[in-house]
Amino acid sequence: MATMESLQKAIEDMNTMMTKMNSTLETLAPLAPSAADLAVLPGKVADLLKMMNDTDNHLQSVGVAV
Repeated sequence: MATMESLQKAIEDMNTMMTKMNSTLETLAPLAPSAADLAVLPGKVADLLKMMNDTDNHLQSVGVAV
C-alpha cells in the first residue's frame, strides 16, 4: 500500500503545482500586451539615438550654432 499512498501524494502535489501555475498565468495574462511593447523599446531607443546623432552631425556640417 505504500506505493498507492506515494502515488496519491504525487498526484496531490501535481494538482497543487498546477493550481499555482494557473493562478500565476491568470495574474500575468493582463501584462502580455505590455511585454510586446517593452520588447520593441530598445530598438526604438536605438533608432531615436541614431536620429539625434544624425541631426547633430547635419547641424554641425551646415555650421548652425545650437
